[in-house]
Amino acid sequence: MACPDKFSGYDVPGSLSLESLMMSTLLPSSQSLGSQLSGSGAKQSDALLLGLQGMSCAACAQSIEKALGSVAGVKTVSVNFASEQATVTADPQQVSVEQLQQAVAAAGYQTYLVSADPLEADEAERSARYAHLKDLRQKVTVGAVISTIMVIGGLPMMTGFHIPGIPAWLHNPWLQLGLTLPVQFWVGRSFYRAAWGALQRRTADMNTLVVLGTTAAFGYSLIPTMAPQWFLDQGLSPDVYYEVSVVVITLVLLGRLLESRAKGETSDAIRSLLGLQAKTARLIREGREQEIPLAEVQLGDLLRVRPGEKVPTDGVMTEGSSTVDEAMVTGESFPVVKGVGAEVIGATLNQTGTFVMRATRVGRETLLAQIIQMVQQAQGSKAPIQQLADQVTSWFVPVVLGIAVLTFVLWLSLAGNLTLAMINTVAVLIIACPCALGLATPTSIMVGTGKGAEHGILIKGGGSLELAHRIQTLVLDKTGTLTQGKPIVTDVQVMDAARVGSIASAETGSLALLLVAAAVEHYSEHPLATAIINAVEQHPQSPRIPVATHFQSITGGGVEATVAGSHVQIGSPNWIQSQGVEFSPSLSMAAWEEEGKTVVGVAIDGSLAGLIAIADTLKPSSAQAVKRLQTMGLEVVMLTGDNPRTAQAIARQLGISRVIAQVKPDQKAQEVGSLQQQGQLVAMVGDGINDAPALAAADVGIAIGTGTDVAIAASDLTLISGDLLGVVTAIQLSRATMTNIRQNLFFAFIYNTLGIPIAAGILYPSTGWLLNPIVAGAAMAFSSVSVISNALRLRRWKPK
Repeated sequence: MACPDKFSGYDVPGSLSLESLMMSTLLPSSQSLGSQLSGSGAKQSDALLLGLQGMSCAACAQSIEKALGSVAGVKTVSVNFASEQATVTADPQQVSVEQLQQAVAAAGYQTYLVSADPLEADEAERSARYAHLKDLRQKVTVGAVISTIMVIGGLPMMTGFHIPGIPAWLHNPWLQLGLTLPVQFWVGRSFYRAAWGALQRRTADMNTLVVLGTTAAFGYSLIPTMAPQWFLDQGLSPDVYYEVSVVVITLVLLGRLLESRAKGETSDAIRSLLGLQAKTARLIREGREQEIPLAEVQLGDLLRVRPGEKVPTDGVMTEGSSTVDEAMVTGESFPVVKGVGAEVIGATLNQTGTFVMRATRVGRETLLAQIIQMVQQAQGSKAPIQQLADQVTSWFVPVVLGIAVLTFVLWLSLAGNLTLAMINTVAVLIIACPCALGLATPTSIMVGTGKGAEHGILIKGGGSLELAHRIQTLVLDKTGTLTQGKPIVTDVQVMDAARVGSIASAETGSLALLLVAAAVEHYSEHPLATAIINAVEQHPQSPRIPVATHFQSITGGGVEATVAGSHVQIGSPNWIQSQGVEFSPSLSMAAWEEEGKTVVGVAIDGSLAGLIAIADTLKPSSAQAVKRLQTMGLEVVMLTGDNPRTAQAIARQLGISRVIAQVKPDQKAQEVGSLQQQGQLVAMVGDGINDAPALAAADVGIAIGTGTDVAIAASDLTLISGDLLGVVTAIQLSRATMTNIRQNLFFAFIYNTLGIPIAAGILYPSTGWLLNPIVAGAAMAFSSVSVISNALRLRRWKPK
């Protein structure tokens, strides 16, 4: 009597291969550019990273790009104003680090080589930022004290009223000159230095505007200070405007102080990743255990990890077992069971058991270090939308200078008032802020890529993050992407329990049939044979597989052998029938085939003993991910080399209506191309070597982190955990980041579009209102801070 029995396969999902993310993004620590750029033609991944100091606006970044790009042998240069770093690829035979540093110095800025060690690089960056912040705080404090004194002393003159308690001598021009000098030439020294460097390069930047505006106010005030009688003879009041220069310089520096502090917060994602690392490791050597600093761990060292401790580095378990929480690195929400031979990832948390591991990757070679380097690389990249801001910034300062000259001429000629002409010109020069435009995109990209890393998504560059929000069609590879990527036994039906029991007498039912099949398949290398053997080996009862003899494999048919004196044949139903075995298809077999499963028949001594269904099962999250992607308005297409029947069965389970089946590996890229020719922006998700051409051909290639190195190298985004829901998160993050960037650009454009005409006095004819240069300085100082603050809101983003 037939005994249908649902068999629960004990499939253990494959853990993340530590090789899968090694994309050569780390730089050697050597100071030699040759050693840092050798090997692969100075690809993006082999780029040299330089830390920069002294930049004050996006125009500074463009100046440095031009300076580095002019060095013979340099191939590409990308300067990120927000991260204050330059990424350079060059011919190591022609260029040295010293040449690059000299080029930056000649442009008026300072540079230092960023260490390849993430911890060292972060420490150096934090030290440099701390020193810069300390210098800014000192100067802002001095400027604030002097500004307060001068504003209080100038209140009677500004208001036209006598204010009790404010002595007249506070507004003495010579006293104000003495107070102004240290602010003008010490507090504001960085402005003059940078403006002089820009003048030598025949360019202009924000420093030029600040220097021209404050120097105009300071220079104008010198005349009534030294020759007040000349003004009186002309019927003019010998007023001075030292407080304008002092307050504007202080406010601009205050803005830079706040901006610099906010920029530091955009690197929090990197620091949180660095903070995941263990500080020490428990080394086992010659039978003794000792605690050593993590930096002293070497390849091959045996390390003991106890419950509650972080795994010190990447390695392989050699003793014991445990559950490991990998959420902080892979984003996987559930702890993963690990045993001897399993790979463990450094910085993950050991939960339940004690185990011994052998270190296979240390230092810069660990998965965490690679992730950090990829995030840094992405944060230093430019999104295409930034090109608009760069183009505007390139002509912004010259246009502002032209408007300032026009303002001065018009006010002097129409109003005949030198003072009003000077005040409005200074306001125009001060209020203009290219900084906001320069920061609008890179700050959001930095925060966005950092949030991606937190959720197990590695983003290669800003361009990938930008494109992802425009995806219209998502092409999903079936095997390994939608499915587990390896066949497992899903169902077993025993047809002749007596014959099965005569061989596997110690067991009954499904397990007995599997034992008989495993005895024969033990000698086969076919993937279906592996599925049957795994089903037995992973069974909780750990049964012993019988021994088979006289094994023979029939190509295209099946296998046969002798087990416990019985002749056992295993193969496709057609082959079983061709061997003279009476075969009547059951309802279970029809249902299994309808579900796209592969059915294997087991015959004992010429009689059908049972059926085994084998399938590459869906990942637990696949159906949910597909539904959410469709809800987001994306067309989901399944691409597979499988036969149409199996493909359609899987598609029905997932709710996918468009299926492209029986596609050869070399045709996958063509199918992606045909979708693009229909006007669709196409993303491809895959994991295998055969997916690499399609991943590269797609507008956005998304690789599954549990896949092959080749697929990951060809992709734009990598899902570390292999969970398809990561695609949903990546698209949501891209949309949130692009919304944030558009908000920043809108604010930056509106601020400058409205602020400059108001400063020029466009409202004066109708309202009689003019913009005080002090107010203009405050507005300029806080405009860039507002942009960064808006970008930092992304840190609170969570996937829906």
